[in-house]
Amino acid sequence: MAEEKAKETKKVEKTSETKEDMPLAQKLSKAMSEIKAIEKDGTNESQNYKFQSESAIKAAVKAALVKYSLIIIPESTSILNRDVQEINKNYKGRNYKQILTTYDIQETFTITDGKEKFTGQMVGSGSD
Repeated sequence: MAEEKAKETKKVEKTSETKEDMPLAQKLSKAMSEIKAIEKDGTNESQNYKFQSESAIKAAVKAALVKYSLIIIPESTSILNRDVQEINKNYKGRNYKQILTTYDIQETFTITDGKEKFTGQMVGSGSD
């Protein structure tokens, strides 16, 4: 009887892992599963499109980061390519020139819970 009780206690201990005891990969997985689709809450009137604002993205991500004690630390940014073009445009019957600048960047970042860390890189491109 005492042996059975000891086995039950061990089972309970195994299943009652706290967030603090989870490996970093498991915390990241759980945090990712809790971040739902972010609605487009901003509108660019001049170019007629909707977008997700930075504040909406940060708010959605912050809750999961705080819950699992995760911190994202940006470490460096490299500009891989920069392209500038002059484009002739016509908007509502008026001709004008637009300067289109495109950057391709590579960002290095670390995600940590204070015990373990994951370092990764991400490449992005943007024009304005």
